[in-house]
Amino acid sequence: MRKKLSRTKRLLEKYKNGRLDKLGGLSNKTIKDFIAIIKSSLKSAIKEDLIHNVSLDFIYPKSNSKEKTYTLEKQEQDKLTEYILQNQSIKTMGILLTLYSGIRIGELCALKWEDIDFKNSVLHINKTLQRVYIKDTKTKTSKIIITNPKTHNAEREIPLNKEFA
Repeated sequence: MRKKLSRTKRLLEKYKNGRLDKLGGLSNKTIKDFIAIIKSSLKSAIKEDLIHNVSLDFIYPKSNSKEKTYTLEKQEQDKLTEYILQNQSIKTMGILLTLYSGIRIGELCALKWEDIDFKNSVLHINKTLQRVYIKDTKTKTSKIIITNPKTHNAEREIPLNKEFA
């Protein structure tokens, strides 16, 4: 029980004061990612018979923030659409696609032409792109990974407006 409490206390301390710039704590998602990595590592060690009898119970931080998500007013959306149509590029068309379909940026970046069914005006979302940072003593690099969405419900088909497709 002592080890479990100690791990939990350390994670909660990171949650409150874990930022490298010392300006606060880490986000709920970062802490949950830490926990997922720790659990996965411990399960692998147990499976390989390197350790025994480890409790995998962790206390997840509860979100107490009630940040309001900013959404565009209809006039702002129309103005943005008009600007994009007058200044078409790959980037602006990606913005337009996310604006009218609701897909996430990682889903947009992972799209391939075969994911767009122009005949039936459907967008198939079945993967996501992530940039993973690799910390090295000499350089800071990153690599791009395309994976399945985090949940089964994130795989979906989005009907597109006939004028858009």
